[in-house]
Amino acid sequence: MRAAGWMTSGAAARTQIATASGGGGTWVQLASHGGWTTADTQPDTEPPPPVTDGRTARRVLVRVTFHTDDQAPMSTQTWLVAVALEQAAGGAWSVTEVLSRSANQ
Repeated sequence: MRAAGWMTSGAAARTQIATASGGGGTWVQLASHGGWTTADTQPDTEPPPPVTDGRTARRVLVRVTFHTDDQAPMSTQTWLVAVALEQAAGGAWSVTEVLSRSANQ
């Protein structure tokens, strides 16, 4: 997982378990059509919470677009992703938690 370098070890382990469990029917359909995804991100329009005791959070909208070699019709998904951050003594930030929910409703 490419993002593991920016995560605490606990967050990376939880995320690895979640990604290993699969993505459901959409991902099965995508794989059967030789597909791939791209993602576009946009910061949340709400102001972020303040930094308190070296902790804060950020929210991002993520739009996932599905592509297939054979042009099979696939829908786009939009997700609201909340990322909890923790600042180390040296000043670097690490992700401590990633939560997401569909924004397609």
